[in-house]
Amino acid sequence: MSPRGDSSRAPERYGRRFFVSTVVTMSDHDLRFQSSVLRRRLGLPPWAIVGLALLGVPRILAHDLGITSPPIQGLLTLGPAIVWIFVVLRAKVPSPVVTLLAVGVVYGLALGIVHNLMWGQVFGDNPPELGVLDADTAEVPLRFATFVSSLFTGAAVGLVIGVIVHGLRAVGQRNNRAG
Repeated sequence: MSPRGDSSRAPERYGRRFFVSTVVTMSDHDLRFQSSVLRRRLGLPPWAIVGLALLGVPRILAHDLGITSPPIQGLLTLGPAIVWIFVVLRAKVPSPVVTLLAVGVVYGLALGIVHNLMWGQVFGDNPPELGVLDADTAEVPLRFATFVSSLFTGAAVGLVIGVIVHGLRAVGQRNNRAG
């Protein structure tokens, strides 16, 4: 079909064979292209975004398992954030806020998944209640709310750290120009 919608005058290249061969041959190219677009926009490859986000999983597990030793919790809480800051500053990403927001969203996904996987371990025989609903009926909306709030928490963490890195970078650039 031609771009005007008139199929009688459509050139052969718009025929079925063109579309089928294009779709089949473009799938690998599209994935590589999308990955390169993500890398350009985020300044890091997708695997690095996921890797940075997964640095927070030990803290999630420690929290859900009740490991509350202050030095361990402090290390598991601040350690990933410090690594995020170091990596983003070192990589000189185009926008630290966007990059760390992406890391935060992936971290939020991990947070929601781990919290839902650890649900039985955390609550055991005393599941949370939701108003007048029995525990079994309340479980689905509570798990969904846990997942959504985890996603927002991860995004907020990434956003805040991104703003901090943006500020650090601005101060560093100002000092470089002055000195």
